[in-house]
Amino acid sequence: MASVHTSARGEAGGAVAGPKGPGAPGGPLEPPERPIAWSMLSRALSVPLILGLVCFLPAVIAAQPGSGVRDTAYWLQLVLTCYAGARLATMILSTRRRLLQGVFWMFVYIAMGVAPFAQVVIGQTPTPMVGPRQDLVTAIAMILVGCAAYDLGALLASRRPLRRRTPAARG
Repeated sequence: MASVHTSARGEAGGAVAGPKGPGAPGGPLEPPERPIAWSMLSRALSVPLILGLVCFLPAVIAAQPGSGVRDTAYWLQLVLTCYAGARLATMILSTRRRLLQGVFWMFVYIAMGVAPFAQVVIGQTPTPMVGPRQDLVTAIAMILVGCAAYDLGALLASRRPLRRRTPAARG
């Protein structure tokens, strides 16, 4: 992304009227103009985004009044929400766009993290809970293991060397 001054010079055909001596605009002593880099914008947004997804939103949900029990399911759900928030922030701030991973972490954060965490905090669910509370703990633990396995699979897939496809012989 070029600055206004750089693009104005480029539109004039590259020639700038006036002297090119020392100290003159575009002269040898003037520092070159630097375009705004995406990394600068990314750094400026990274701290609020990470704090918002990982700390602020779960803290706001946890502070809500409700009859929810603060047991193992509560803490596992909080860990899942924070982990998915951190991974979602990583996907958003990454320079390499991975659509499938971004959608996966958005789904995990909203549908398996924030919404169930709010239900655990207030002690209400839209459907009646069948079975003991330990089943909920097991389910959340399995989701955490699945998220870690997804991360491990994505890491291993990114380290794998690319293979060239050869056209299959038709016979």
